[in-house]
Amino acid sequence: MTAHYIRDTLIYKGEEYNIFNDIATFSSYLEQHQIELPKDMWTRRGYVAKWEIKDNMLFLVELKALIPKGCNPDSIHVFKSRMSGKPLGVGLDYFFPHQKTVLADWYSGELMICYERKYPIDDSINLTFMIDKGHIVEEKYQTHKEWYMSR
Repeated sequence: MTAHYIRDTLIYKGEEYNIFNDIATFSSYLEQHQIELPKDMWTRRGYVAKWEIKDNMLFLVELKALIPKGCNPDSIHVFKSRMSGKPLGVGLDYFFPHQKTVLADWYSGELMICYERKYPIDDSINLTFMIDKGHIVEEKYQTHKEWYMSR
């Protein structure tokens, strides 16, 4: 049985897509700042993020993260469980106070989305963004089959 988890999403040209490759873009920020989040079975990383590509740059626009280890939930703004009222996690404002969106200048790597879903799946069009310090340096379109064969 395949484990399913909540994926990050990417807004590109006004449409929202699931990010396919399991590159944890926000994890590189956490590592650089020595912040550790508890892991959970729904996200596998301890957070879920929404990203947006605008003007050839990658922005973090929404974040829900579990409360960082060693952090006192009584001293910070947290979101709470609707059922129990217990503190669950923190948002973008915990990591980036007073910012609505953040340029992901800590991230260099690839992001891949299924840009155009077709059947059979091998004919679907994937779009991979090559990113350097938050800036899109290349976009690569290929069928799912081409992508799979190149790995």
